[in-house]
Amino acid sequence: MIKDVIRLKWETRLSHDKIATALGISKGLVQKYVALARKQPRGPSVAQVEALGQVNCFCTARQNR
Repeated sequence: MIKDVIRLKWETRLSHDKIATALGISKGLVQKYVALARKQPRGPSVAQVEALGQVNCFCTARQNR
């Protein structure tokens, strides 16, 4: 659920109200999750993680030849 809130906040830039409605949770919970995420050190972006997954799949496929 936290990942969904963060993804909607940063990728789609939806308001807290719209995120809360979309996920069926309270606006306060959305605010809490966003605040917690802002306190965390910056990790890789979603695109970077997805790219790593594609690279790993490619490397695995090459190893299995």
